[in-house]
Amino acid sequence: MDQLQLSPPSDPVEIPWERSQVRVPREDGGLLAIPNLCDAPEAAVRNREHRAYNGCQILGVPLKQFRQHACDESLVAAERYTSRILGRDCGLSPAGPLIATGHQPDLFHPGVWVKQYAASELARRCNGVGLNLIVDSDMMRSHRIRVPVGTRNRPGAEWLPFDAQQAVGPWQDARIVHSSTFESFGSRVTQAMSRWDVTPVIAELWPHAVAHSRVDSGLAECLSAARIQTEWNWGEGNLELPLSGLCTTDSFLWFAVALLDRADEFRETYNDALNQYRAINRIRSESHPVPELAHTDGWTEAPFMVWQSGDIRRSHVFVRRSGTELLLASGPEEAAIFGRLPLGPDGDASDAVSALRDVQSSGYRFRTRALTTTLFTRLCLSDLFVHGIGGAKYDEITDRIIKRFYGIDPPEFLTLSATAWLPLAKPFSETADDVRRIRGMLRELQHNPQRFLPSKRSESVNSLVDEKQRLIAVQQSSDQTRHADGPAFSHSGIGRYRRFPEINRELTKQLSKLQQRLIGELADVEQRLLANTILTGREWSFCLYPADRMHRMIADLHAAFDA
Repeated sequence: MDQLQLSPPSDPVEIPWERSQVRVPREDGGLLAIPNLCDAPEAAVRNREHRAYNGCQILGVPLKQFRQHACDESLVAAERYTSRILGRDCGLSPAGPLIATGHQPDLFHPGVWVKQYAASELARRCNGVGLNLIVDSDMMRSHRIRVPVGTRNRPGAEWLPFDAQQAVGPWQDARIVHSSTFESFGSRVTQAMSRWDVTPVIAELWPHAVAHSRVDSGLAECLSAARIQTEWNWGEGNLELPLSGLCTTDSFLWFAVALLDRADEFRETYNDALNQYRAINRIRSESHPVPELAHTDGWTEAPFMVWQSGDIRRSHVFVRRSGTELLLASGPEEAAIFGRLPLGPDGDASDAVSALRDVQSSGYRFRTRALTTTLFTRLCLSDLFVHGIGGAKYDEITDRIIKRFYGIDPPEFLTLSATAWLPLAKPFSETADDVRRIRGMLRELQHNPQRFLPSKRSESVNSLVDEKQRLIAVQQSSDQTRHADGPAFSHSGIGRYRRFPEINRELTKQLSKLQQRLIGELADVEQRLLANTILTGREWSFCLYPADRMHRMIADLHAAFDA
């Protein structure tokens, strides 16, 4: 691979872009899969045999051949990394499709964890291999998780830290600050969950994290090691590779150089697709889902980021052509230049790739941004990518970029999520309809209290009811006259309007016990609905769940492949 060439787009016909409506499953055991899991193996095979790959070249190499090289190189790195984490040979020899997924190395909820098991099971059914990308280039924003506290009637949540707080920075550079806090985390979580008579999976998982912390203090790797060991012990493991490892492979560097060389064109394609996405989804924010790529003083922003070890912030990458060099900078100015990529004669990119490799060797962390991560993984590496709901939504943009910039139909991806409730206590049966019903009765009680009065009542109460009926009759007659003759000012009409609330207040006094009972019922129902947000929450960390609940989720996932 030595020529900086890429086949021009063939102006493919696009399917009209419509707003998608993908909803998170809310019921316990709910599973969302688009396409259906039973169709996913065929989708992986279709992507692997995608005829459009033959019509595109990257760096003078047909995309199909480039993908094979990227796959081989990444799997070697992943096997090496996974074997080191496991302390043994992981022993995977894929012959079929590569199924990829990825997420930050935090203690995520089961709806994220299910992607790991889907990749593993799908790879098994395709005689392929699953690969999970550990996105250690994202910012580590929390050193703690929420755990449920209280009782069924009054549940709540509190935070338990797995380490002392530290400055926000990329996961790759986060280190364990307070070893005793880290080592005691598993027992503290187990104790917290014992209030609910739950033995959490962290009792099985955390010893792996602690053991790994004694040989590597990196938080991303310790948390990942605990998860990886558990998945492999359950017979559901994938190969694993941090994004920091993927972004140092030769294939990624060649991909990056090819994109940097066409940064202006890519920026235009990227921004057009992004703005169309915002228009379709009625998004006004200039930062959602991602900001546009900028062009400032001759510098073009590229879809990468860079930082050095110890930095607590990441910088966007800017590129500018200067003669036969591509200048890379962490801001649109000469003082921010961190790399010079020389382009050889006839577009020879070998020296540029070597220079970008040297940039990384000198301490700079050159990484993808969110959409570029899946762009490279889907286009150049995997045969099927497993997204969560958020990533799938944003990758609608990536689909358009692939079609418009590379001139090929994008490969399919799988959208997957699941919901599992913690087995804390039985949720309450009340719903939002009960709130609306009681509030409606209270409004009716305020405006038409006569409808709630008992049949036996005092003369004074009957007198008020009769007066209200007379006023209503007069009002209706007045309305008919006004509609026939046009609007007219009436002092008597003003008097009627003032009298209505006076009568209603007097009648409501006769119903104070009913009113108080309804107010109490409303408070009880609202408290139970508030309790249900805890009892039926789907965002709890997977490490809080009992192992048998997670095994049941995996079994349901496997069954969905045969549905």
